[in-house]
Amino acid sequence: MPNEQLKKAWDLVPWNIFPLSFKVDFCQFLAEIKPAVRTHILKEQNMNQFLISMLDLGFHSILDNKNFLFISRDKFLSKKIMKVDNSLLPHTAEFGRLLGYPECCVQYIEGFGENEIDRIAENYKASDFNERFSLIDITRYLEGIALISHVPCSTKCQPSLNIATSTYSFIKENNCQKGFNNWAESIKEYFNH
Repeated sequence: MPNEQLKKAWDLVPWNIFPLSFKVDFCQFLAEIKPAVRTHILKEQNMNQFLISMLDLGFHSILDNKNFLFISRDKFLSKKIMKVDNSLLPHTAEFGRLLGYPECCVQYIEGFGENEIDRIAENYKASDFNERFSLIDITRYLEGIALISHVPCSTKCQPSLNIATSTYSFIKENNCQKGFNNWAESIKEYFNH
């Protein structure tokens, strides 16, 4: 993504209406690491303008009746993810694959079920992630401080590390972009690499 487009996309987001974790997801989406994003809307103020802005950038956004937002570069993908997410049938694995999570992590979470994702994530501690795998630390994801947006299948998950490394490279390459740089500095400070 060209620097100017990153700045424009990042600056168009009304950050106060999203959870902090959306910064991680949106960064990965802009870096083309994730094919799509799904996030919860905390309040609907400025939402119509945001949806128009995303369309102007070539992104497709859909808001469902539960205040979940789906963004992708392909309108069919956004619709499919929303349909899967709203399905009453078990859909943990399909949903994870559509969002670009590693297959090993998808299979791991599927073994527990979608309702257990937060509990599994809470069981991880920052000290569980050692050396280079410290990049897959998700303990502060809800605070917007993470390089992956999924629960890794282990503290030594190589596919998750590949995603985290790509995300971190994108952040370092674009660290000087106004608006993006404040969050990027927080990430660099936490991961200290």
